Amino acid sequence: MRLRPASEDERAARAAVPAELRRRRPARALSVLLVEDNEVNQEVGRAMLEAAGHLVSLAADGAQAVAACAAQAFDCVLMDMQMPVLDGVEATRRIRAREAETGAARVPIVALTANAMPADRERCLAAGMDAFLTKPFVLAALLDTMASASRGAGAPAWSGTPTAA
Repeated sequence: MRLRPASEDERAARAAVPAELRRRRPARALSVLLVEDNEVNQEVGRAMLEAAGHLVSLAADGAQAVAACAAQAFDCVLMDMQMPVLDGVEATRRIRAREAETGAARVPIVALTANAMPADRERCLAAGMDAFLTKPFVLAALLDTMASASRGAGAPAWSGTPTAA
């Protein structure tokens, strides 16, 4: 497997991760599926999550996310809501249906969306998501939400709608 050099966006994202977050390593690295159709957001998200100590896999749409979750167990899924092929809400429904059918463990799914309306949160809850963050978000809020959702606190715990500083 050939490694490619980091892109300008990836280097910028790594540089943007505050030193305190790089030092605040998780107790263990989470296996995270980042579901995002925008390539720049994929690169930036991957770089930020890896700098924070997590292992990241990418899916470019909901259909790829459903297939990835069927093929591999993840500690957390970060799901964009508006994507081609299959949106985040329907992808979540299908992941939850597969878990129910196969008895697979419930993977925490965090919605990442620019839609901050109460109706959007309700759609996510109804689909089976565990947490909700609006874009743009503060990296610390994302990491805290992932940690909370991955602990399996039971009922969905909705975070606020933090914005980037």
